[in-house]
Order: sequence, then C-alpha cells, then structure tokens
Amino acid sequence: MSVESHMNWNTRVMQDLVYARVRCHVDLVSLVDLELELGESIERALQESGEVEPGADLMSRRLLDEAWRRLEAEWRETRAMDCPLCSGPYECPAPVA
Repeated sequence: MSVESHMNWNTRVMQDLVYARVRCHVDLVSLVDLELELGESIERALQESGEVEPGADLMSRRLLDEAWRRLEAEWRETRAMDCPLCSGPYECPAPVA
C-alpha cells in the first residue's frame, strides 16, 4: 500500500468514525416525526386563519430546513467562541496525547 493510499484510508476511517459519533447525537427518526407534527400544526393554523394552503407539508419541510441551517450557523458560532472554561478561575484540562 502506497503512503498516499494509506493516508486516504486513514482519512476515510477517521471520517467514518467522526460521522458515527455525530450520528449518535442526531435522532433522524425524531426529526422526521417533528417534521410531520409541524406539517399538521401548520395545516391547522392555516385552516383556522381561513387560508387554503395545500402545501403545508412543503412549508414545514422548508421551515425545518431553514431551522436546521440556523442551528448549524449557531453551532459554528458557538464552536468559534472561546471556551468559557479556559478563562477565569477555571482551566480546561490539558489534551491527552
């Protein structure tokens, strides 16, 4: 195995490991359930307001996609901030090598 293919293999393994860890924190079934609930709520709200909107399910999908993008942006901002434990009287533990 060449050095380059070994590095690609290592990178792929690390990508898969990180994906698996992140995936454990995201419950896709709950997100699908949330999307369905939102669609039903939006449809009821539109009906109660007298609006006829046949695409309530598309609206809920669009709004959930927008919320996901906002959440990702918030996560990126939070990740970029200084760690609150690294300042003040607290000290983050040194990374384990």
